[in-house]
Amino acid sequence: MDWIACVGIDWGDKRHAYMIQTREGSKQAGWFGSSAEEVHEWARGLGERFPAGTIIVAVEQGRGSLLYALMAYEYLVLVPINPRASKAYRESLRLSGSSSDPTDAALIGDFAMKHLSELRVWKPDEVRTRKIRLLCEQRRSLVDQRTALTHALSAALKEYFPQVLQWFGEEKSPHLRAFLTHWATLEQARQASADDITNMLKANRRRKASTVAQALIEKIRVAVPLTRDTAVIEAQSMYARSSSTLCRAPEPRWLHGWPRPSGSIETVTRKLLRCSSTPALRQ
Repeated sequence: MDWIACVGIDWGDKRHAYMIQTREGSKQAGWFGSSAEEVHEWARGLGERFPAGTIIVAVEQGRGSLLYALMAYEYLVLVPINPRASKAYRESLRLSGSSSDPTDAALIGDFAMKHLSELRVWKPDEVRTRKIRLLCEQRRSLVDQRTALTHALSAALKEYFPQVLQWFGEEKSPHLRAFLTHWATLEQARQASADDITNMLKANRRRKASTVAQALIEKIRVAVPLTRDTAVIEAQSMYARSSSTLCRAPEPRWLHGWPRPSGSIETVTRKLLRCSSTPALRQ
C-alpha cells in the first residue's frame, strides 16, 4: 500500500491521543477532543497537511464511534488493531507493561506500519448490512437488560413476598409487574378490593379480569407473610416496585414490533428494516 503518513490513535473518553509518523521518519504527537466537531476538524487538518497521499489511521477495535466518523474521509485508510495484539506488542517492548496515552498511540502506529501487509483494512459494509447488524445488536442488548432486571425482581420477591410469583405464574408476567406497581407487599395487597384488582387487570388487557381478581382476593386472604422484618420488607418492596416500573415502561419500545429471529435470513432482514422505520422505534 502506498501511503504518505501513518497515524496511531489511543482512544479516550474525553480526548484522543495521536502520533503521526511520516515515511521520512518525522513524528508529531498530540491530542484532539472526542466531540464530533473536534474529530472532524482534526481529520480535515490531516487532509490539508498531507494532500497528495493516503493516510493510514490505526485504532484499536471496539472504537466504533471514531471509526464511523473517520470513514467519511476518502484519504484515510482505517486499520483496526486487535487490543490483545497491541497489548502484547506494548508488553514486549516495555517489561513493566505500563500504559500512557501518547506512548500507546505511538506503539499502535508503529505496530500498524510494521505489520501493514498482515493487517486488515477496515471497509464498512453497505448501509443495509450495517443497519441490520446494529438493529440485531441493540435488540439483543435490550432483551438481555430486561431479562437481568426480571431475574433481579424475582430474587427480591423471594426474600419477602414469594406468593405473588405463584399467583401470576411466572416472573415475566406483565400482570405481575402491574400488580407490584400498585401493591408491592402482602400487607398492601390486603388493602386492595376486588374492584381495584379488576380495574388493574382490565387496564392490562387480562381476560376474565373479574374472575381472576376474585381468585386473587381469596389467595391474598389466606396468605401468610414470609417475614415480618420491616427492614427487609420495606427495602425489598421499594426495589420490587422500582424494578416493576422499569420493566413496564420500556416494553412498547423494547420488544413490541421487533421481529423474533426466526425464519429465513431474508425474512428477518425485511422485518427488521420495516420495524426500524416504525414511529415506536424512532422515538
